Amino acid sequence: MAVVALAGGLGAPGVTTAALALLMTWPMPAGHRVVLAEADPDGGAVLPGALQGTLDNSRGMRNLAVAARQGREQLVEAFWRQLVDVTDAGTR
Repeated sequence: MAVVALAGGLGAPGVTTAALALLMTWPMPAGHRVVLAEADPDGGAVLPGALQGTLDNSRGMRNLAVAARQGREQLVEAFWRQLVDVTDAGTR
């Protein structure tokens, strides 16, 4: 399993774009997926940018922090609810 981390300062241009470019072009065997974690506590720019604002603001690290306080099982369930399939984001 590969882990790639990208970081930028407040308002740094290009980090989200670079992360999405890596996500969309990462070489994967059929049936495998890549997960991009947008770790901005305020939700970041992936959802409004790549998905053109078609999702509400119910996703973000704050939801995971709240679930973590409730226990491991709640955290695991909350994690999977945070995932968004951006496979076809460029075709919307």
